[in-house]
Amino acid sequence: MAKIQGELSKKFSYDDKIRLAEKIEKITDKKFLEIVYEVIVKFNPTAIIRYYSNDTYIKFHNLTNETYYKLIELVDERSKQNLEDSEIKDFQPYIHDDFDEMNQKLKFNTIEKNIIKRKKFQGDT
Repeated sequence: MAKIQGELSKKFSYDDKIRLAEKIEKITDKKFLEIVYEVIVKFNPTAIIRYYSNDTYIKFHNLTNETYYKLIELVDERSKQNLEDSEIKDFQPYIHDDFDEMNQKLKFNTIEKNIIKRKKFQGDT
């Protein structure tokens, strides 16, 4: 607990606040944005919040350090979940290229590829 209290005493610089705000602005998931809103209201009941027809604006530079730490935790958790969800899969081309099966060292130009295709097609019929 003492370590957390020491971290909470750190002041966030203007650049840190801007980076955090940009990360939050990039998020499009409305449920997650509602959680962010609830955290801001919970830790800063006197925060200046303006509601417009389609948007909500919050004065982000006057929040408490505890709020910034909680928001960083939320954004980091979400980015870790996104990384786990988006596993890198093997590349599978949309069309099967017959020339990959041939000798990999040989490079054919377009005319040669067309000739090979024509011969294969004539052989099939």
